[in-house]
Amino acid sequence: MSPLWRELTREAEDRGRQEGREEGQRRLLAAQLTQRFGSLSRAVQARLAALPAEQLEALALRLVVADSLHDVLALLDHPQR
Repeated sequence: MSPLWRELTREAEDRGRQEGREEGQRRLLAAQLTQRFGSLSRAVQARLAALPAEQLEALALRLVVADSLHDVLALLDHPQR
């Protein structure tokens, strides 16, 4: 196996692990939101599906203190809050 092939393989594996972590974060956040606020609309599910890891983490932290699903999702529209 050539060094280039090993490097490409390593990069692909790293990318796959990152994508897996993000998907796990999405699934956990969706489950937590559903548990706390009830079933999620397709629009909310679609928004969650499109978020990068940093925003997923920020929403998870907001969930701890939020009174409503709207409060959690407001972070997406107004990140400075």
